[in-house]
Amino acid sequence: MATRRKQTRDPSDRKLGVALLSAGAAAIGLGATLAALLIRRRERPAKGHPAPDLAPDAPAPSADARAPEHFRPDPTAVPTAEEREALRPATGPAPTLAADRGSVPNETQGAA
Repeated sequence: MATRRKQTRDPSDRKLGVALLSAGAAAIGLGATLAALLIRRRERPAKGHPAPDLAPDAPAPSADARAPEHFRPDPTAVPTAEEREALRPATGPAPTLAADRGSVPNETQGAA
């Protein structure tokens, strides 16, 4: 019966493994930091025009305040056929996960 000899490892192999592991951990940490910075930058609101009517110190609009004339809808306007069709409610069978009764063939009457 042959006896197995325990292999001795070179200490430089262990140092190389630790160095690679620490470099990988540093790369993961750097990648997570960059991802967090990019996400934070994306969440910032874009600079735009100020909205003075939405400012916290803006006066509340009165009950009789109305929109400018060109923004008011015409209550006497007759909708066109295309507009009427676009506003028509959807009809038809409702989608479901269960099969309708009788839609699956009877499997007990299999091939004779």
